[in-house]
Amino acid sequence: MKKLPNGDARPSDSAAPAKPFCDTTQAKAGSAPVMVAHQPIFDASGHTFGFELLYRNACWPSSNCPPFSDAVATASVIIDGLPLIMDTLGDNRMLFVNFDESLLLSGLANMLDPARTCVEVLETTQPTPGILAQLAALKRRGFTIALDDYAGAGPADALLPMADYVKVEVLRRPRADVARDVERMLAAGVGVVAEKIEDQSTLEYCRKLGCHLFQGYFLSRPQLTSGCTVSTTQALRLKTIKIFASGGTTTPRLIEAIRADVSLSYRLLRYLNSAHFSFSSRVSSVEFAARLMGETGLRRWLCAALLSGIAKGPFVPELIRMSVFRGVFAEALRNSTTGGPPADRLYLAGLFSLLDAILGMPMETILADIRLSSDIDEALIERRGALAHWLHVVESYERGDFGDAARGFAELGLDMSLLTHRYLQALNVSQSICTTQ
Repeated sequence: MKKLPNGDARPSDSAAPAKPFCDTTQAKAGSAPVMVAHQPIFDASGHTFGFELLYRNACWPSSNCPPFSDAVATASVIIDGLPLIMDTLGDNRMLFVNFDESLLLSGLANMLDPARTCVEVLETTQPTPGILAQLAALKRRGFTIALDDYAGAGPADALLPMADYVKVEVLRRPRADVARDVERMLAAGVGVVAEKIEDQSTLEYCRKLGCHLFQGYFLSRPQLTSGCTVSTTQALRLKTIKIFASGGTTTPRLIEAIRADVSLSYRLLRYLNSAHFSFSSRVSSVEFAARLMGETGLRRWLCAALLSGIAKGPFVPELIRMSVFRGVFAEALRNSTTGGPPADRLYLAGLFSLLDAILGMPMETILADIRLSSDIDEALIERRGALAHWLHVVESYERGDFGDAARGFAELGLDMSLLTHRYLQALNVSQSICTTQ
C-alpha cells in the first residue's frame, strides 16, 4: 500500500473480478502470478481520456520477494500486464506507461502501439543526449510523451521541449506553487495533467487553473486485475514439445535433443533399464535406446519427459499420466483407420488437453504463448472441430461412458473390435513412461 507524505496509508486498490487468478498451488509450482492496476485519467468534461498502468507485486509474502526496480516494474506491465487487461480498456483510450532512463534507452517502448501509448518519463530521468535522442525518435514514430511528477523547476526542464503533457503534483503542495507550475506549462503550450487529486476543492482549483486532465484517488482508485501467465521456462518446454510431437521430427534430431540434456539422458536410460522391461543386457547409450524404442516410442517418451517437468503439485503426476494416455490413445485410434486428422496432431491435442488443470490457468492463456495450429486451438479452447470430436471419444471411453464412446466410434468409422486392445496398449504405454519420470 502506498503511503502519503505524512505517513498515512492511502486506500487500497479496487479489485477487478473480470480475470481469474492463478491457482495458488500451481502458481508456486511455476505458473507466474501477475497483478496490474490501471487508474483512469479524466478530461475536463469528466470523460475517461486514458489510463495509467501501474505495477503491483504479485509475490507473497513480501519478505520472500526479490527486490524490483522501476525497469522491472514497467517490463512486467508491458509483457505480462497489458495482455491481461487490454480487452477491458477500450480501443481508443490512451495508455500512460512509466519509463525510467534504462528502459527508454533499451527501446522497449517500440513494442507498444504509438497511436495509443503515452511514454511517461519518470522524474528521476536525467536529460542526457541519449535520452533526448530517444525521446525525439519516439515522437517521430508517433508516441505521446509525458513528464511525470513535476514539482517545480529542475533538471527535468531540459525535457520540456519533448513533452506533450506534464503531470503536475498537487498533493500537499502550496497552491501558489501549483499555480506557478501550471501557468508555466500552459504558456509553453504543454498539456497539464493534475495528478494526486485527493479532494473536491483541489479538483475545482485545478479546473480553474486550466488543467486539461485530472487523476487521483478522489476521482478513482486504481483498479486491480490479477491473473497468471506461463513462465518463460514453461513456454519453452511447451514449444519444444510442439516441435518434437510432430511426425516430421527425425530420430537423429530426437537423439540430439536428449543427448544435449544430461538429465533427459539419465532418465531415458533409467526408464529402459527399469524392471518394467527386463532386457537381457543393460541399455547404456541413447542411440541404443532409440533403436529399441523406435522413432514413435522415443518421441512419446521425450514429450512426456518434457511435460512432466512443467509443474509440481499433488495432482500433477496423475494429470500428466492422463495427458500422455489421451495422446497415445488418440494417435493409436487414428492409425487404425484410413481417415481423420493427422495422427501427430491428435497426439499433441491429447497430450495438451489437461494443460489448464496442470498449470492452473485458462487454456486460452496457455495456448496464446505457444502458437499451436488453429485446429488444435479450436479443439482445446472451444471444443469444436474434427480434433475435438476425436478427443471427445477418447474422453468418453476414459470416464466409462461406453455408450457415448460407441456412438463416437461409429461416427468416426473405427473398428470396435480394436478398441479394448488400443485402450490397454495406451494405458500400458502411459503408465510405463510416467512411472519412471
